[in-house]
Amino acid sequence: MSSVRNKLVNIRSQNNMTQQDIADKLGISRSFYTMIENGKRNPSLELAFKISNLLKVDVNEIFFIQARNEKLQNNKTTT
Repeated sequence: MSSVRNKLVNIRSQNNMTQQDIADKLGISRSFYTMIENGKRNPSLELAFKISNLLKVDVNEIFFIQARNEKLQNNKTTT
């Protein structure tokens, strides 16, 4: 399970929202949001900001800091 997924699931749960709630508010399908949450799709930059604004969390905390840390960790284990 990726860190981004963990962040999104935890923050969504803390906000008492379902995947459908978020998808409806963003104007996307639940299946597309589920793919983002599962790490199978990456949101556009615009959508990433919309998600972070909806969940009231800095976009960096959800998508960028974790992704950078994962990349750094992966580089350490392969070298």
